[in-house]
Amino acid sequence: MSIQSTTTTLNDYDAVPYSSYPYPQTQPGHLYTLAKLFGLESPDFSRCKILELGCASGGNIIPLALNYPDCSIIGVDLSAVQITLGQQQVEALGLKNIQLKHLSIMDIDASFGKFDYIIIHGILSWVSEEVQAKIFDICQKNLVETGVAYISYNTLPGWNMIQSIRDMMLYHTKHITNPVDKAAQARLLLTFLRDNVQDKNGPYGRLLSQEVDLLSQADDHYLLHDHLEQENKAFYFHDFMEQASKNGLQYLSDTNVASMFVGNHSQSIVDRFKDISNNLVRTEQYLDFLSNKRFRATLLCHANIPLNRNLRPEQMESFFVTTTLVPKMPVQDLVLDTSKEYEFVDQQGRGIQSNNPAIVNMLLILQEHQKPLLMTDLMKKVLKRLKGSTFNVDVLRTEMLTMALRLVLADAMHIHSCAGHYTNKVSKMPKVSELVQYQVTKGTQGNWITSQLHSKSTVDTFARFLLSYMDGKHTVEGLTDKMMVHFEKKELNLHIDGVLVTDAAQIKASLTQTITNFLNNIVPQGLLVE
Repeated sequence: MSIQSTTTTLNDYDAVPYSSYPYPQTQPGHLYTLAKLFGLESPDFSRCKILELGCASGGNIIPLALNYPDCSIIGVDLSAVQITLGQQQVEALGLKNIQLKHLSIMDIDASFGKFDYIIIHGILSWVSEEVQAKIFDICQKNLVETGVAYISYNTLPGWNMIQSIRDMMLYHTKHITNPVDKAAQARLLLTFLRDNVQDKNGPYGRLLSQEVDLLSQADDHYLLHDHLEQENKAFYFHDFMEQASKNGLQYLSDTNVASMFVGNHSQSIVDRFKDISNNLVRTEQYLDFLSNKRFRATLLCHANIPLNRNLRPEQMESFFVTTTLVPKMPVQDLVLDTSKEYEFVDQQGRGIQSNNPAIVNMLLILQEHQKPLLMTDLMKKVLKRLKGSTFNVDVLRTEMLTMALRLVLADAMHIHSCAGHYTNKVSKMPKVSELVQYQVTKGTQGNWITSQLHSKSTVDTFARFLLSYMDGKHTVEGLTDKMMVHFEKKELNLHIDGVLVTDAAQIKASLTQTITNFLNNIVPQGLLVE
């Protein structure tokens, strides 16, 4: 381990640009949905005005501009390098409804106008107090009356455990000004500490090991901009909300509704929280104490807007829904026997059991559909399956709506306000979005692409080649022929049982099946479009 000094002074965000990702929780459609759940009719997300502060190269808002051509979007960032990269992509995609501006947050004033949705992801904790105050000011002055502001930030008490590690890295790299060298030396320090700490199995040793494992898989931009920035302030939730309140803003929601529901905790917690149940901010703060929360994404709206915290099952009728639950046994083995309970679980093994035919069919249909389905349409499909039974239709409807709300609060069902910009079927000539085609042919962001779920999907070399041909003009057979060229050029190869396959006919047969499997696998990722 050595310390390297340099006199080179660089803008960290220019020298090591922050990868510009899509963040699904920031989508205006999601913000609109959560606002609606709590009684706020915010502006139509499909034809709204959006402002993102700290937009980097536009990875979070360029996909929105493509999917919502009637929206008007502005992104601002202090890094000229990243704005230039984003502008190149905007021009290449021919987008006219988005502007990326190289300027400071401090330069935003009334001349920018008002916006329906303001997004500030990963900025608040990493700027000075002056800029923090300006961010809240923008959310108050540049947000329309029924608009929604999204702000994410590091949170206490969880960040306390990380603060000491940050301090050590800052101490070790304080004489290094070159960002790349700084990241390399910070990694060396972490490895040194992990390997030489006295009690590796103690709390401190485990914490070091956990953070080193996390940071060893992260890019330099994450280490530099999330841990080694000069400014890095974590907030207790009540302090954050106090500052928001001073600016005429109130707490609307967390981006994950289930995290707000005290009923997801033990009965002893539920009982103890009864005395503060009418104070949502206080309740959320105590929940942060219990969970040692280190990061939050908070939705704010104007303080004078009345909200409704009394959620009712009938509200579910106006939402599209999806579920993370799948049947524990194969679907074809399920028989609707009311004397037997059927189990559905998510990837963490959490789930429910039910012998109610309406509930069981509701979850099965959502599993089969693989995209958001309007709750009223879902109930119609369930009742159609149960046609001819002796069940009371009104009772079944009530049971389905009640269970749907219960699952939303348990984070096992998610609500949406549209069906999504993707298809749940593999067409004869499969197609991916224009953005994905751009990303796999001209993009520079690495091994990921942006799905229609507004999230990252990891891709390897094989997938990059294949996706580049998926413009809706080729059948599986045509895609196979296109991909064969890469095997002939030895850009790709096939091994079976560890042995390199060179026979063209054998490669082609295997390739056709591989492509078919690939297409089926990307359906739930929201990568295929009409």
